[in-house]
Amino acid sequence: MKKILYINHRNKTKVLNNFLDALGPDTLLYGYNFFLSDNNFITDSINHCNKKRYLFLDFLCTRVFYRFYRLSFKLGLIFENLKKINTFDIIFCSADGTLFPILLLKRIGLIKRNIKIFGASIGLINNINGPCRKALIIWLLKRADSVIVYSLSEEKLFFDKLKLNNVKFINPGIDINFFNGEKYCDNTIERYVISIGNDSERDYRNLITAWSEIYKEENDFNIKLKIITSQNIVLPIGDFGIEVINNKITIKEIRNYYSKMLFGIVPLRKTLRSSGQIAVLSMLSMKKNVVTDTNNAGLKDLSQYEGVINYDCENVDSLKKSIKKAIKLSEEKIFFYNREFFINYSTKNLYKNLKVIFLKA
Repeated sequence: MKKILYINHRNKTKVLNNFLDALGPDTLLYGYNFFLSDNNFITDSINHCNKKRYLFLDFLCTRVFYRFYRLSFKLGLIFENLKKINTFDIIFCSADGTLFPILLLKRIGLIKRNIKIFGASIGLINNINGPCRKALIIWLLKRADSVIVYSLSEEKLFFDKLKLNNVKFINPGIDINFFNGEKYCDNTIERYVISIGNDSERDYRNLITAWSEIYKEENDFNIKLKIITSQNIVLPIGDFGIEVINNKITIKEIRNYYSKMLFGIVPLRKTLRSSGQIAVLSMLSMKKNVVTDTNNAGLKDLSQYEGVINYDCENVDSLKKSIKKAIKLSEEKIFFYNREFFINYSTKNLYKNLKVIFLKA
């Protein structure tokens, strides 16, 4: 029986408890809950430091590493749990910030050679500049048994830029039972549109420009745009029906917003990494149409899905055209939904894909 240890860059205890209490989705558990119930594995996790000196080490290392790679470096978390780590067969790091210190310690012999190391890379590909930085990343990632990415374009970039052949693509996963439009959407539709997300790849500036222009062009335009984010959004002077909602709301409240919205918009900047995947998939799973750029979201499979209204990212005219099309579809009450399609993007499917990768290594 294999022993799997998940090492998380953020504390997932609350996420797991909320999921078990039906208060939230299992999306951010990355298959952990399924491995817990899989009798072929003994599964555990590490989520946070307990001692102050290790917290300080995390802070210090992250401050240095972030300056060059815009990523955390949780060396304190790894050192505090080193004895426990060396008792497992398989290590899965949920993000770069825990993957890199694990690989460093394996390089210098503090992690046993027979332990298999896997990790998800989220955002690294955007920040590999300069020969020294590139050489360090290659030196570390070559010690991983597999590096997991959630888009085919990122898998190709890792090979093209770093010549790494241990990078594996799998579909991202969302909780299609929590975001279940058949269960949680009724006929109550309110005249608003939702855009959501905190990361720097969200293109709220062009979204606000496009929305304001539509607002001025259309007579009696009475649809609101609600932006859920922690970003500091600068709104134009005047009333253009735009509201910014602080993202410190519960995931059930977000689902409630989705259930009543006309459609969703996930505006993206041009970037190497995939962005907005969870938001796009969650909205579609709630039986709502979505305006986005599937190429930049790393969701090329969805480009032909009828519920997606594509636009050319960072192009205001293209965004306006797609928003108007989405409004027309919603006014005609045309929504596209195929639950069987979303099984491929479920957390259970993500767990199955990870299991195959773990057992093959």
